Amino acid sequence: MIVRGADGSEVATARTADDGSYEVVLPPGQYAVEGAPVEGLMGNPTAVEVEVGDGVETVDLQYDTGIR
Repeated sequence: MIVRGADGSEVATARTADDGSYEVVLPPGQYAVEGAPVEGLMGNPTAVEVEVGDGVETVDLQYDTGIR
């Protein structure tokens, strides 16, 4: 997972835990959270725009497994 600042620059990366969760500590501001490619899955999730304030923000990324 990649976090980009308002100017598009990469400000943080994270790997998910076994349960799919991740945590990144950021100062308040505007960010885009992008999912990284995962082998065997169909494409990457759409980037999620988030405004970080003084509290905890939750961002969910949705991957397509291709299972129908």
